[in-house]
Amino acid sequence: MLDPFSACLGVLVSGPGSVEARYQPKGKDPLPRPVRVICSQADRLARFGGMQVAIGTQVVEIQRRDVSLPAEGDTIMIAGETLALVGQPIGDVEGLTWTCWLEQVA
Repeated sequence: MLDPFSACLGVLVSGPGSVEARYQPKGKDPLPRPVRVICSQADRLARFGGMQVAIGTQVVEIQRRDVSLPAEGDTIMIAGETLALVGQPIGDVEGLTWTCWLEQVA
């Protein structure tokens, strides 16, 4: 029997809120096939002295079946724009996706 979380995720990543991307581990060749990711832009709180500042960031959700272990410094190309993973990716409770923070590569 198919896991209901996995089935729903499959629908989400093939839907209009997702995009095709090329994933490349740092220092290696790109994955042989494109992956589908769900993009969002979240705010993160950062401390500067005694203040907290909200900083806009780009975030993607990647299926673990597509990328088993993303790492800082890996890159993702989305619509011709190259983005690098920053920080430690976070896995979801069900073990289906990674949440990765990105910054544009200069």
